[in-house]
Amino acid sequence: GRTARSLAKLLTCFEGNHIVFNTIPELQMADDIKEYLDERGVTYEEEPDMKKAFTDADVVYWTRLQTERLPAGVHINPTYSIDKKAMKYLPKTAIIIHPLPRVNEIKTEVDDDPRARYFEQAGNGMFVRMALLDTILK
Repeated sequence: GRTARSLAKLLTCFEGNHIVFNTIPELQMADDIKEYLDERGVTYEEEPDMKKAFTDADVVYWTRLQTERLPAGVHINPTYSIDKKAMKYLPKTAIIIHPLPRVNEIKTEVDDDPRARYFEQAGNGMFVRMALLDTILK
C-alpha cells in the first residue's frame, strides 16, 4: 500500500530502525522498497506470523489488506486483524498507528487500549497538513 511504502522510505532518514513487514505472502512489500532499504542500510524482515512480528515491536503501523491487489482465488486469513487477543502479543510500551479510515483490520474493541494511537495520529495529521499548506502558500 501507498502509506506503508512511504513510511518505509521515511524511516531510512533515521538510524537504528528495523522494520518487520507482517502480511500475507501475496502482499509482501515490493522489491523496489526492499532495495531502497538495502541501499540505505535499514534492516528488515518479512514475518507472516502476527504474534512473532508483534513480540518486540515499538510501533505497529497497521493498514487494511489491499484485497483489490490479490490474485483471483486468494482468500485473506481473518487473523490479519488486530483484536484484543492480538494486543496481548504487543509489549506494554508499544503503540499502534493506522492511516484511517479503517474497515475491519482493527476491531473497535481495541480503541480504548492506551496503545491505540490512531485517533491521536489522525488529529495530529491535520495540524501537519495545515503547517505544510501554510509553508507552501507563503
